[in-house]
Amino acid sequence: MRSGYLFPVTIIAGFVLFTLAGCGGTGTPIAPGSPGPAMSGPVDPQSRSGEFCWGLYDIAVDPLSESVEIVPIRGAAFEANVTKFLQPPLAPIDLLTISIQPGTDFATGYVVLDVRIKHPFPATNLRGFDVMGVFMPAEGGYVSSWDPALTWPSESQARLLNPDGYTRWWNQVEFTTWNTIFGYTEGNKAVHPFMSTCTLNPFKYFADGLEPKDPFDLEHLSMTDRGSFDTVDPGVNIRRYIIQFPSNGPKPDYRFKYAITSSYWGPNGQYTPPAPTEDFPLTANRAEAVQISVSDGGSWAYYEDESTYGGDLVFDLQITDWQGIGSMDGPKSQIGGVYAESPTLFDGVVNLMDTGLIAYEPMNPSMTLAQCTIPNVTPDDVFGQYLLIIVTSASPTDYSVQLPDVTGFDYPQGAILAAFTVWEAQISPFAPQQNLPPVADASMTDPVEGYPPLLVNLDPSLSFDPDGFIISYEWDIENDGSYEYSTVVPDIVPHLFSDPGTYEVQLRVTDDDGATDDLDTPLIINVPADDPCAKGPNLLCTGDGNIFVDGYVDQADNTQLFRNIINFDLGGPNSQNTIVKYYTGHGGTHNNSPINDKIKSIVEGEGFTLVDTNEEPIDVAGCRIVFICLPGQNPASFFSQEEFDTLKAFLDEGGRIVLTQEYYDSGLAIQWGNDILDALGSTIERLDTSTTNQLFSIPNECYAITDGVSQTFNPAYTSFQPGSGDMSFIDDQDGLHVLVADWL
Repeated sequence: MRSGYLFPVTIIAGFVLFTLAGCGGTGTPIAPGSPGPAMSGPVDPQSRSGEFCWGLYDIAVDPLSESVEIVPIRGAAFEANVTKFLQPPLAPIDLLTISIQPGTDFATGYVVLDVRIKHPFPATNLRGFDVMGVFMPAEGGYVSSWDPALTWPSESQARLLNPDGYTRWWNQVEFTTWNTIFGYTEGNKAVHPFMSTCTLNPFKYFADGLEPKDPFDLEHLSMTDRGSFDTVDPGVNIRRYIIQFPSNGPKPDYRFKYAITSSYWGPNGQYTPPAPTEDFPLTANRAEAVQISVSDGGSWAYYEDESTYGGDLVFDLQITDWQGIGSMDGPKSQIGGVYAESPTLFDGVVNLMDTGLIAYEPMNPSMTLAQCTIPNVTPDDVFGQYLLIIVTSASPTDYSVQLPDVTGFDYPQGAILAAFTVWEAQISPFAPQQNLPPVADASMTDPVEGYPPLLVNLDPSLSFDPDGFIISYEWDIENDGSYEYSTVVPDIVPHLFSDPGTYEVQLRVTDDDGATDDLDTPLIINVPADDPCAKGPNLLCTGDGNIFVDGYVDQADNTQLFRNIINFDLGGPNSQNTIVKYYTGHGGTHNNSPINDKIKSIVEGEGFTLVDTNEEPIDVAGCRIVFICLPGQNPASFFSQEEFDTLKAFLDEGGRIVLTQEYYDSGLAIQWGNDILDALGSTIERLDTSTTNQLFSIPNECYAITDGVSQTFNPAYTSFQPGSGDMSFIDDQDGLHVLVADWL
């Protein structure tokens, strides 16, 4: 007698034989006089059916001979139910076959099986939808936090290592309507029967287009077939099961139960049998999601030892629900919620809809829940860190038979209809290297104070990253969270502050690991309101101009006044230029004598360049200050509008103009003086009277232009009158002014 041992496998095939919800569906009876839950009246074609058990088998595998024996089992009540469907010719002897595949190692309990299902109703309209072969081990080791009635296999139980998903349907504990089409059916001739207490069991998905070793995803399924199992051509599907049995004593404990379940709704009747998929409504597919795929999305969870562990789990979910084909919201409208739990990684249940980003396409069965993040996980090992993903159904929401007038069906009361999958999280054996954040530094920014318009050079060049490099520099001008400038290198960014105020400028830098740093204290840019007393005016007017020529500038106070006039910072770029220009174009004059050596020495002593020119049109490029010497009489040609525009722009961008005019009481001289003042926007007025000044005090001592000047010696004629808000520096005896100023 050959020594060896057998293990029993109980097969319960579930197949929907009632009609499912849809338009114009027709019902298919189970069998005349079938016992089971009481039903009265016709089946409502607008109702969805439940799941129904249809066949029962014991399978014994002899690991020594590597043979499989399949024995049909018929209990009395079960026999009355579906006997005709289990005998030839409707159910041939090769309806279910199992073959042992290479790679099996019985000594360690590692078994590789190919399960072959041949459609039991060939050439009929009983096309199967979402056919699942459910693997039921003896018990479950993990208890769900989401629903404590759910138990699922741990590593100490028999496990399907390559499941396509997990289901609650037909577990032996909760579906207790024994020996009926609406419950778990146990045969009375089963070999070594046992009670399976596992309530959440793994399955393999059987559908046309899926090869034995194919992963379960839409890449291997035709969307138009909707995961269906045709009755012909070929009417056969094979899926590979990789099973790890636990080792109890000297031999592994080869025990599990097996159920085949399918969803169904009658076709619309547009085709003769066998009807194609398109003749079946969407409700022929099951109500809950049919597939949940999980992929790592950049997790950095780690476990080195009992004291060094942590990190975040980041993963993406793809959820497929065939009902999404009929919705503009895709499967999103079919899903009640998405949750996660774990025996080791965290406590409680996480609502993934609160952490992930939903992406879907209208009328598409799949949606993505991307970048689901569970922070601060607590793995207790590198391996065996499982996540249970739960996707609940929006409608229906429970496991009750969705048929009218059906009673006597036992199902898990209060249980929420859901699809499940288990994912082993990727845990690194090494703690991530601690990235040191970058350091933001804007201390080289210049200037940080000045009058408007103030051009500030924002400079991040002293920022650094201690263990990498900075990849972006961002400037928030008003420290309001909105970044106006961004560069990838530490370039100087010029920004013009046109309005007075105190500005808080923030700099944010980001390193190559994504860490960021802001300035500890925002950069303060102080732009006070215009203060001529602090800066001086940008337009000066003087009659004659003798203060700048001849020997008068040799006077100490006159020298200081001239030095103050050419030294200024009005806030714009022209204030940084170096050319001091005397302009005598359009018939202008130097006022009786040429520029003397004293003027030249003062200009060069301040680091500037003196230029004496009469080009037409006037050119202010590179100039900081222009002395415009107007003609007194008999002018050649007046300034053009383009020249006026050039001069006005020169003032607006921080330049200074000194307007001098050899005094004559001619109407033409007066007109020229006022025309150019008007063109520049000044309120100073050229009068038709004049007087002579000799030595008088300077009353406006606060102005920067008079710093260090106590009095001036200025024999000159003047006829310029300041307007409201303008300033005078040297009063004459008659109340007129040798030098007046205007801030435009």
